[in-house]
Amino acid sequence: MSVSNFLWSEKNAFLASLHTGIVHGMVNTWKRCASLKNSPQEPDLVAGLVLESTPFLYEALQAILKPHRIGVSLASVFCHQKPEVAFDSSAKPCELGDVLFVYVHTPRRGPCRRNALLFQAKMSSKQPYPIRAAERHQLQLYAEWPDFRYARSSGLTGQTRNVNPKAPHAGAQYLLIDDRPPDEPASGLLGFPGTYPIGCCMPDEFLHDHADLASELFHLFLFRSGRAFEDHGAAGCANDWSQVVWDLIEYGMKYRFNRARSDRQNSPRTYAASADGLSFCQTSPNRRIDTVSQAIGHSDASRFFESGGDEPPRHSDRQTNDGEPRSGVSLILIETWERLNEE
Repeated sequence: MSVSNFLWSEKNAFLASLHTGIVHGMVNTWKRCASLKNSPQEPDLVAGLVLESTPFLYEALQAILKPHRIGVSLASVFCHQKPEVAFDSSAKPCELGDVLFVYVHTPRRGPCRRNALLFQAKMSSKQPYPIRAAERHQLQLYAEWPDFRYARSSGLTGQTRNVNPKAPHAGAQYLLIDDRPPDEPASGLLGFPGTYPIGCCMPDEFLHDHADLASELFHLFLFRSGRAFEDHGAAGCANDWSQVVWDLIEYGMKYRFNRARSDRQNSPRTYAASADGLSFCQTSPNRRIDTVSQAIGHSDASRFFESGGDEPPRHSDRQTNDGEPRSGVSLILIETWERLNEE
């Protein structure tokens, strides 16, 4: 049986675990902010998803796949604001996205399969959510995919990319995060059946969520959502979607960001049991994520996966010589592989 069949057989339990994890990450963020007497902003809730929801995703995959001798690795990193892209000289650059989910499966025989889903996050309980005039540039990017160049994006600045087709696709969507606090009866954060804290929307002038995030991630693992991408070597031969995915993996793994508003700063780069780090990684058995090694090199990947690493870079450490901040799209990288008998 394939990974897809194993996940299908446990669909209800898997979705319940993902839903619980997403609610946990959002509610904990509201609690963090309340302790500091403020309310979360959209980046704080993205941080909760990336740092505190991902352990639930890892454990859910482990519970289903380990009995079938399929290994699981997961690494996530919270970043914010960069890279930015420009495609219209009359308009300001816009963010390429807020969080990228990447899934790679390695079968015992045959080539790897790679899938990616890039999200731009919005914080609102409105249905439908109208894209404001100031946000139309971002919508144009996801709806038309004009040729673009990186702007104010550290080592990527000036490089161009050409994503086809010039139309919306399931690899780039919007996240609509419920902005109602957990004590509001209508809030999706309460975890009641039929409700959810985050919806997924295809690019449009009015955003309508077609699925909750847990369901969309389930279909990402089945390759029914997201968009496939090539390996690192093949992607380097063309400036297309595959190269964009590798751009985001490379810079997201290198550059991290603090969020003082929700009390996430000066924490270890990796952790196992704590939920306070700016990155999370777990693997079983002790196998490093190949995607990370391809993106940033084997030695840097080894340092990333070392437990008890150094503190994340301070603000002054995240500056290039020209004063540009070094940060990237938040990443959640998941790999599964069919284990050999001797593993």
